[in-house]
Amino acid sequence: MQEAWRILLQQLGDVYALGRDKGIPVVLVIFPYTFQLLEEEFREPQKILREHAAEHGIDVIDTTDALARAAVDDPELVAYLRSKG
Repeated sequence: MQEAWRILLQQLGDVYALGRDKGIPVVLVIFPYTFQLLEEEFREPQKILREHAAEHGIDVIDTTDALARAAVDDPELVAYLRSKG
């Protein structure tokens, strides 16, 4: 798994550099998997991506918290998400 993260973060760094070199703004938008909405313990990937982007001066829109709040406010949705694992 660590090798996969190394490759991904290197590739993101390349995208950030290309944007910077070409004068194109880059924003990282993070969308969680469904199972991450109800369990904060599974949100480490978002943290890694946010920290990496910050190290490169890249703005981040992380939709995880907003989507989690929306899910928690809807008991039927919570039940559905839990049933899907």
